Amino acid sequence: MPLWEQALRVDHYLSVEVQVGGARRAARMATKSWRDTDVLRFIRAKEEGGLWTANHSIMVDAKFWDYVNDPAKTGPLADHARIVFAEAMRCAWVNGEPGFINGDQLEDNRTGSARLKQVHADGRDFRSHRYQATEGAALLADLAQRATSAHFPVTTNPCGEITLHVTGGYCVIGDFAPLLACPVAPEEVMPGQVSAETADIWDARVRDSVRLGVRFLLRANRMDALYGEEVRRTNRIGIGPTGLHEWAWVRFGLDFNDLLDEDRAAPFWNAVRELSTIAKSEANAYAHETDTAQPVTVTTVKPAGTTSKLFGLTEGAHLPARRQYLRWVQFKGVRREDGTWEAGTDPLLPAYEHKGYPVRSLRSFPGMSIVGFPTVPRIQRLGMGERVVTAPEATPEQQYRWLELLEKYWIGAEQGNQVSYTLKIYTDRHDLDGFRAMVAANQPHVRCCAVLPSRPDSGLGYEYLPEEEVSAGKFAAITAMIQDDEVREVVDWAHLQCASGVCPI
Repeated sequence: MPLWEQALRVDHYLSVEVQVGGARRAARMATKSWRDTDVLRFIRAKEEGGLWTANHSIMVDAKFWDYVNDPAKTGPLADHARIVFAEAMRCAWVNGEPGFINGDQLEDNRTGSARLKQVHADGRDFRSHRYQATEGAALLADLAQRATSAHFPVTTNPCGEITLHVTGGYCVIGDFAPLLACPVAPEEVMPGQVSAETADIWDARVRDSVRLGVRFLLRANRMDALYGEEVRRTNRIGIGPTGLHEWAWVRFGLDFNDLLDEDRAAPFWNAVRELSTIAKSEANAYAHETDTAQPVTVTTVKPAGTTSKLFGLTEGAHLPARRQYLRWVQFKGVRREDGTWEAGTDPLLPAYEHKGYPVRSLRSFPGMSIVGFPTVPRIQRLGMGERVVTAPEATPEQQYRWLELLEKYWIGAEQGNQVSYTLKIYTDRHDLDGFRAMVAANQPHVRCCAVLPSRPDSGLGYEYLPEEEVSAGKFAAITAMIQDDEVREVVDWAHLQCASGVCPI
């Protein structure tokens, strides 16, 4: 077995242990260059080898896409590129992997800074006051030395939003929610008609959020760390917005379709570019003030799943996934056959059931039951009406255009990471040939994008998903059954009710 596969499998066996409810909770990225002779074995590893605990991607570049998209280019390398693309697309059509990362567009590759990394044979690159690699130091140093001559000395973290050296580093990331800086309740603002006084206060608060966020992240980089040498070399961070669509609507009166028109949405995109400039200027100034390296990367957009759920916002750069849904939350307890609850059951379970919330016990996670909380995303309560565009309603081309604009105005030409984004392709609307053509035409123009073929109403093999979309009629029927004097608080903020010690986050 090749050494790289041995490493991949050992990593997998360790990570199998990190699960909750049968779903993986180990976040890792596994990548391989498209030029490698055994890359086809890597492409099939997830489909055929059961290596399901990492995110698999192929590192590609402009030359790869030239070969894929230009049939006039010939030769062994061109043939190899087309075979790699075809096989990757065949496997991705099954489970969404492997994906593609445009390694030549990652910041370190464009600037060449990754190749300037000095490798120390004495292991100091993997040593700090509190942490150190001992027996493995020589091996890690050897890997770092090999990376200096690799086509792709940097890759991304598992979610794709941070550029990292292949020998190790950290995701020092944070997000800011511009909607929450509004000095009045956003639901009470006439979209796009914010008073001058409110706009001035709001915009100033957002700018301060960015400046403070940058400082917080750079201070985190001063902590003792195993990869301390890499941190000192790059001082990389990643700050990014979340709840973009709500902010665009309330502050500027723009929906998703408007945002794709640069002229119409110029006020929004100019504001985004100004915040990007502020983030980088503040980062450089604070690095100088603290006598640390100028950060190699500053801006990013992370998935922001948990932080966005805290405020009911759209997540990172993503469109709203659905208009209304049940948020399923786990609680300890199981119902007996006679209808009573077992001893030790969380008292909230029978209480919620008595009030009419849907409750069911789990088979894959014994001793646990789930409660369904009817949830309306905040974007549905801002007066958008039919102008709300959900992810299934936007075309892949529209979403790729959205990513290109975010890279242009927020990530920027310098000191930027990437946008983490999962684009779902629905198999009832596209076939494999259409999937290949769409990826070949659009993927070369963004740094990273995960493309996931999705079957309508698919649970992906899990007993339940945290969020279950329901029709407007079913949603209304469920809420009509609920008799709860505090229904608004429960529906909107159920995920914050942690007093029982079972916080769903």
